[in-house]
Parts: sequence; C-alpha cells; structure tokens
Amino acid sequence: MRKKQFDQNTLSEAQSVAAEKEKNSVMAQLPKTASGFEKALKALKKSKADQYSFIKKIPNATFEGYFKSNEIEVELLSMILSAISSEGANDTAWKGDFMMSLSKADNFDMTLMFAGDGEKADIDKIIGEVRASNGSLADKIDKAFPRD
Repeated sequence: MRKKQFDQNTLSEAQSVAAEKEKNSVMAQLPKTASGFEKALKALKKSKADQYSFIKKIPNATFEGYFKSNEIEVELLSMILSAISSEGANDTAWKGDFMMSLSKADNFDMTLMFAGDGEKADIDKIIGEVRASNGSLADKIDKAFPRD
C-alpha cells in the first residue's frame, strides 16, 4: 500500500480548515462546566479576538457558576486577562462587570497571589479603561484585585 504524500500548502490548508471548524464548534455552544470553559478557551488560544468574543458571550452569572466552587488556575486567569485587556477597548461597562464576576471565584485571593507581572499589567490596563467611563466601578475592581 502506498502512502500519499502531501505538499506543504495542502497540509497547511487542511490545518487551517480544521482549526476554523474547531473554532466554529467552540463558539457555537456555551460550556456547562469550568473545565469545559477552560478547554474551549484553550482551543481558541491562537486569537485573542476569538477568546474575547467567546468570553463575552457567556453571561456573567453563568461564568460565576463555573467558578463558584472551583478555583481559577493562574494559567487560565492569564489567558482571560490577556484577552480582555487586548480587545474591546470600548466595552468598558462589560469589562467592569465581568471583572467583578471574575473576582467572585473560589479562593480568588490565593490565585492572585501567584499572578505575575504580566497579569498585573493586564489588570491595571483594564482598570484604566474602566476608570475612563466609570470611576466608582474601577475603584471596586481595584479593591477586588489586590496586586501588592
């Protein structure tokens, strides 16, 4: 039996089609669990815009439910903050509300203790964007996300 050999263009095109199908599949449904959310977000890791769109389509109450009794690991927190800080500069009201929902995760203070400089910079950027339109909400976020 002979093996087919594919040229690099055909292989790249097939990979692109497969990635697009996976993205569409992930974007089409809301995850039911925290682990489902994490898996879906990781599947979209090549595009911060896709991650942002995915996070934004999940109602805050649903997101809070994912992490009511589950900790957010630092790696996941980093992906979330990076996507939110790099996209949607005009979505300050949503960003503020989402950040408050994020802060309600189980054992969140402990997770923040392990956050690095990149995550802290993302938090500062998000707070700055929110502060431009709603200073009191920015103050609440600042208090909910201690970065010392």
